[in-house]
Amino acid sequence: MAFGFFVAWWIAPSYAALSHIVAPDRRASANALVLLVGAVGGGGLGPVLTGAISDTLAPHLRGDPLGAALALVVALLLPAAWALWRSMRAYPAALRVQAQASAAAAAPKPAASAAA
Repeated sequence: MAFGFFVAWWIAPSYAALSHIVAPDRRASANALVLLVGAVGGGGLGPVLTGAISDTLAPHLRGDPLGAALALVVALLLPAAWALWRSMRAYPAALRVQAQASAAAAAPKPAASAAA
């Protein structure tokens, strides 16, 4: 029950961080790419992968191998958690770089001196 409650908490901070780091003219593409990978990977390949693992485990396990297959698929969250941890370490530096780039773009340009 707690897993179902906490599993969706990554969504809002991830998209907010993505919007802060990615340049304004590329934010829509970055968000679309994250949505596409999540939809294809999670909704498309997830059930197929779970079924394939269950079918592979069926000759080796007594009873229903689907529980073991689901546990293995949930274990795939460990590499995802590691990737999120790594990105949290790199986020402050990326945020500083983006802020500097935004400040440089917003800074007024010096007027060109007129040659007499």
